[in-house]
Amino acid sequence: MQAGPTGWRRAWTGGAGRSRLRSSGDEAAPAAQHQGSAAADESQAEQGRGAGCGGGRDAREDQGPLAGLMSLAEPPTSVSASTDLVGVGALHAAHALGIPVPGRLSVVGFDDILIAAHTVPALTTLRMPIVEIVGHGVAQAVALTRDPSVGREPSLAVFKLPLIVRDSTAPPPAR
Repeated sequence: MQAGPTGWRRAWTGGAGRSRLRSSGDEAAPAAQHQGSAAADESQAEQGRGAGCGGGRDAREDQGPLAGLMSLAEPPTSVSASTDLVGVGALHAAHALGIPVPGRLSVVGFDDILIAAHTVPALTTLRMPIVEIVGHGVAQAVALTRDPSVGREPSLAVFKLPLIVRDSTAPPPAR
């Protein structure tokens, strides 16, 4: 599944850990897990609005995907968002639905943008190591400039993403 405006639909569920990945847009997932949320996501995506990420005209329009997930027989204990903005939308939808975060649902974003630390509750997120990524790119560019014979084959660089734990996550509730 491609990460995008509806990326926060991915949820790890399970009693002791958040181990099973569920996605309402995953064709391999049984139709019973969808409960209509895939159609709602699809409709919102076609209209250019991100499901659950503040793309709707008001809060009622942004609750559909999370409401669908939370109405499952085994609702997720957490959602992982493709970006912090989508995570903020998930926090907002949870609040509008009366779902306590992190009491009943944990939410994690990705990017560590400024607003992530200022949401209520503050959003747990993975921080992009921008300085390291840019430094690596500049070093490669300088190396190519100094020695044009250096190989130009694609390469892979792996960077550690620090987890910034804030108030939007907690151990899963007992079932």
